[in-house]
Amino acid sequence: SSSTSLFLTVSLFLVISILLKSGNTVCNNVSSISFDVDGFVVEVFDLFEKDNAGRLELMQKTQYLKKKLQNAGFNIGSSQSAIVPVMIYDEKKLFRLYQELRLQGVYVNIVTYPAVRRKECRLRLCMMKDLTYKDIDKACQIIIAKGLEYGIIN
Repeated sequence: SSSTSLFLTVSLFLVISILLKSGNTVCNNVSSISFDVDGFVVEVFDLFEKDNAGRLELMQKTQYLKKKLQNAGFNIGSSQSAIVPVMIYDEKKLFRLYQELRLQGVYVNIVTYPAVRRKECRLRLCMMKDLTYKDIDKACQIIIAKGLEYGIIN
């Protein structure tokens, strides 16, 4: 897809930039890449194409989580990554919610002042490809129940 091509192009550019800035003599300039760097770049492209890291699976599960939370009424912003913000807007509720979620086995991070304005505080869910859909369903069930209890969603 075009987004994958763009990602690979940017990744290649970053690899070359890092090698150049590190003073590595492996490559003299962008137009003159040595055999070693070329082999490395080919290997990077192979890894991306084969998706051995499970990026596709991670993004599918992230979309699944986002859809469940959004359908429940949460504002999850427009993140395109596997880090999902869940807007809470109230610091007191945020801290209580955070504690209760942890006690029930749902591990999240919080983002609050000074990283964001106090009225823009949020939970931060970090997806992992190793989570099962059953794990995601259970976490969503708990988050939704607490969201209802605290009046974050209706």
